[in-house]
Amino acid sequence: MRAMRVRDCMTTPVHVIGPEAPVWEAVALMRRCGIRRLPVVDDDELVGIVTWTDAMRVQPPVAPGQAPAPVRPVGLLVRHLMTAAPRVVAPDDDLAHAARLMRTYKIGGLPVVDGGRLVGILTESDLFKVFVDALARAQAAGAPGPDAEEGRIMRMLVAVDLSPASDAVVDYAVRLAAQTGAALTAFHAYTAADVAEAQQRGVYADQFVESLRSDIAYLLKRAGADTRGVTIAIAMGQPVDEILRAAADAGADLIVMGTHGRSGLDRLLVGSVAEGVLRRAPCPVVVLPYAVAAGGRAAGVRPTAAASA
Repeated sequence: MRAMRVRDCMTTPVHVIGPEAPVWEAVALMRRCGIRRLPVVDDDELVGIVTWTDAMRVQPPVAPGQAPAPVRPVGLLVRHLMTAAPRVVAPDDDLAHAARLMRTYKIGGLPVVDGGRLVGILTESDLFKVFVDALARAQAAGAPGPDAEEGRIMRMLVAVDLSPASDAVVDYAVRLAAQTGAALTAFHAYTAADVAEAQQRGVYADQFVESLRSDIAYLLKRAGADTRGVTIAIAMGQPVDEILRAAADAGADLIVMGTHGRSGLDRLLVGSVAEGVLRRAPCPVVVLPYAVAAGGRAAGVRPTAAASA
């Protein structure tokens, strides 16, 4: 089978915005289309890329009990926030090359340019869909799955760290929950340092927690989940301890999580939260990598049954 190319899994057509557009317009477009990044085009030429995270950095503080206001800072334009001259790939580039670029430079999306013209975008979600499809094909071909004699998966916990890879991790968990009929809990752990950083930006502690809940709900909706049937849980503490505690509280039969993008594929578990969970979890843990390797093969860890502490 030939090596996969960028054109095989890129998203097209792609939504774009101009550099002189106000930031609130970019936010509205991303929210309406359920996307997290927009290539910036001027006179049919790619000049930058702006992301949801870029826009949220200018979100004004909100008092407790109030809903976040639309981001409409006067005079703030897309060109003020965008990353200029972003890295790009071509449609016929090897998919492994694109994945390595995303891994090396810790970026969540690459505009796809052909002959100087923007023709699509490749995101970490696109790469993880390749992984999910490859896993489904492997299972259909007879790869070992959960032992029916040990009981089906009834309750699942997905650990959401809100990193760039979270889109794909949540997407995988939602699909797996739908396939198995398992009840799903989406969990995020934050630290006191996270709260202190938010307060330095003028964000109240309870508003910070509510924003985390909203971000998780947004990811779930993007993945096609009915949020009324998903439990969203948030706790302050060390991530490994809190993930394990949340899994125990939920009675989880399976934990789904991703490796942090900063670790890199060559240091998948060393010193990571994933390693701590794998070592101490009382149930199987599925760890998804930050990117995938050539030919649609997963470059990561197989579902692992971790011994209890």
